[in-house]
Amino acid sequence: NHKRLIDRLLEKKTQSASIILQELKKPQEDSFVELAVSILHRAGTDYSEEIIDIINSGNNRKAYAISILCVLLGFYENKNSEKLLWDYYHYMKFKYPNETYSDGPLLGLIEIRERRKEKASLN
Repeated sequence: NHKRLIDRLLEKKTQSASIILQELKKPQEDSFVELAVSILHRAGTDYSEEIIDIINSGNNRKAYAISILCVLLGFYENKNSEKLLWDYYHYMKFKYPNETYSDGPLLGLIEIRERRKEKASLN
């Protein structure tokens, strides 16, 4: 049912995104965060400022949720994203050495790099 739910929410993406971003300000279950990130990404709107605020809010967020939000952040053009992603990559790598939480910020950084390479090849 996720596909039908996502399609339905994307029909009214402005209202849906607003509600989703509001809910992400509170600690959520991993499944909600995954679905929320999928919807926000497919909405095609730059929510980087809101995501940065959510990541930086420090509302007892789970490392997994931060990691997934970092992946999404990599898809947006925001001058503040790269430093934040590097900081979280190093933090997660140090704090959770036996977990894969650092992969989210790393994937976000890889996306930024790929987008830059793509732009450079077009110029």
